[in-house]
Amino acid sequence: MSRSNDTPKRDQPAPSDPPSAAAGRGWVLPLVVVLLVIAVFVLISVARRAEKRKASPESNAAIPAEPAVVPVTNVAPAVPAPAVAATNALSTNAAASLKLQGIVFNATRPGAIVDGKTVYVGSRVGAYRVREITPSTLTLQDTNGSTRTLFLGK
Repeated sequence: MSRSNDTPKRDQPAPSDPPSAAAGRGWVLPLVVVLLVIAVFVLISVARRAEKRKASPESNAAIPAEPAVVPVTNVAPAVPAPAVAATNALSTNAAASLKLQGIVFNATRPGAIVDGKTVYVGSRVGAYRVREITPSTLTLQDTNGSTRTLFLGK
């Protein structure tokens, strides 16, 4: 036998690893690194959002609805209320002349327009005090304790 057949050939790779398997493993490490970086950024953003929610107490409370605004249509120009004598109650003619022209309803501070003036709960309208404002009514109370309700559109 010749010696050349017994010695391994130096030009060929070892038969233990096929060339295609060694070339396919080169992308695994960069992929793992990219996935780890993405996971870190996601965790940081989640932690920041949770910290912001904890810091602001309003975020835990129910979000109030937008204030309902009732549009006023076909409204006569505002006429100043007639001068009222200093008495405990308005005369029936003066009380009958009060006109509810619009309501801006907000749960925390509702407002209304009566005879061209903006009033809130507790405000005075002539000898009346505003007791309650709902989305469609305004309740007034005089110094004697009697109440009068004005309706929007009437």
